Amino acid sequence: MRRSSQIRYVSLGSGLGPDGNQPPGNLLARIVALIVGAVLFGVAIFLGAIFIAGMVGLLIIGTAVFMLRLWWIKRKFERYAKENGDLDAEYTVVRESDPRR
Repeated sequence: MRRSSQIRYVSLGSGLGPDGNQPPGNLLARIVALIVGAVLFGVAIFLGAIFIAGMVGLLIIGTAVFMLRLWWIKRKFERYAKENGDLDAEYTVVRESDPRR
């Protein structure tokens, strides 16, 4: 006795091959698909490179602006220190630490 769950039926009119995938099609369709795929892949690589270059450019410009701002603030503080002198203060040690610890 045969079990019906073990028998596979494949309809020849469905357009699917025995493994359930689409048949490969004719040679011209495959060549056109390959060319279109290669062009799309090239465009994706090109746009990705432009995006990465833009991000790197923004990073460089942002770093330059940040460093310029730090230099400007440092120069301002140095000028203030030269004009007003250094800050002097006295302090008293309240408790010394034990050197044996």
